[in-house]
Amino acid sequence: MGKLPERSHLQSVSLGLLALAQAWLPILTPVVGAIWGLYVFVGNENAAREQAATQSVREGRTRLIEAQRPFLEQKLKLYFEAAEVTGRLATSNWNDPTGDWILDDRRFWVLYYAVLAVVEEGDVASAMINCGAILLELKQTKDAGDRAEKVALLKTAALSLAHSIRDDIKRSWGSTPVTEQ
Repeated sequence: MGKLPERSHLQSVSLGLLALAQAWLPILTPVVGAIWGLYVFVGNENAAREQAATQSVREGRTRLIEAQRPFLEQKLKLYFEAAEVTGRLATSNWNDPTGDWILDDRRFWVLYYAVLAVVEEGDVASAMINCGAILLELKQTKDAGDRAEKVALLKTAALSLAHSIRDDIKRSWGSTPVTEQ
């Protein structure tokens, strides 16, 4: 009978590793599966927690706006009126002020000193002060050339006021509100 070939050292090591893998595979498979499952679960929990926190912030902002709605609506109304009155004054015929001009001038100063002062903030207040200062200068100017220059300044100031109002509305409401017509 023939002699069987001898096993090489490499074959012995390979068979030993294979036996070791066969012994540990049934144990390591559920352990690795459990670790992977835990990793996925924790990741999903963190994502769900972040989503819930984001939703909570959105709901809080919505509740705050709803609670402030009466004030914000009044502020919006006064802002539109201030922009409109200032715009009418800036586009009036300053060489021949009429009754409407006198009413608009009077309403501007009521807004300036009273009702708008209650709701205006930051840039809107600064823009109103600027419009008021130019309006006072304009009323005291007698020269037609100087008056035309002051009217141009008032137009620019009225536009700046409107832009400041727009920006404050966006900030107050979180976006531009839809107004009822």
